[in-house]
Amino acid sequence: MSTSPPPIFIRSNVRFTLFGHEYVFPAEGVSLFGISSLRSPNFDPTDMVGEQVRIEVDVLSKEPFAFATNAWLTAEATVDNVYLGMKFNLGEKIRSKLVQAIQLEGYYPTNYIRKYPRIPAKDVIPTMPLRAIVSTIDDELLAFDIANMSPNGILLHTENPKAAFLVPSVRVQAQVEPRGSTMAPFDFEGIVCRMMMDMNPVTRNIKRYLGIKFTRIPEEQKQNFLEILKAVLESIQQSGMAG
Repeated sequence: MSTSPPPIFIRSNVRFTLFGHEYVFPAEGVSLFGISSLRSPNFDPTDMVGEQVRIEVDVLSKEPFAFATNAWLTAEATVDNVYLGMKFNLGEKIRSKLVQAIQLEGYYPTNYIRKYPRIPAKDVIPTMPLRAIVSTIDDELLAFDIANMSPNGILLHTENPKAAFLVPSVRVQAQVEPRGSTMAPFDFEGIVCRMMMDMNPVTRNIKRYLGIKFTRIPEEQKQNFLEILKAVLESIQQSGMAG
């Protein structure tokens, strides 16, 4: 029997000041980790990734409460728009209060429900691929880590600034590196559907995430690709990591 996914957001009013200008976003979805998909009125979020701000949040629960926290700016781009996001650095007291509010009055957005679930790339899964090599238009090879994978796409990430040209609508060719003695690599062609930019808080490097939709896997490699997915799912079920 299927169950509804747990709530992850709660409606809140958000405001912060950047370079002397106040920005206000009413009734946005706030999670424990931050906020995303904000339309920015007068600056390009990709130019501000990693910028530190002090954010004020009014949680619109039945018993409203407010908190302030440090955050850094992130960005997300699709074919049509560029959005602003923020990563929170919550204290334990506020985090606990926000957890309770989300559990009682939060929601799970319907646009997060996917046809195929994403399989997170964990090194404890012996057959789960962890890396991919992307070929550029100049035949340069860029190494990416895999964040997750599904039957119809893959999420890659890197701190290599040379990946900056890989934006939504760009087509890519890549090879996924296998793990485990019985697996072989597989190639794919795909299109970048979304690009996310975040700051690594340890290195302060800009990390780029690429959400890529598969457009072609060579016919002779499709069975190998399906065998990899099957082996990964079986490992997850056997180890109890599902969910």
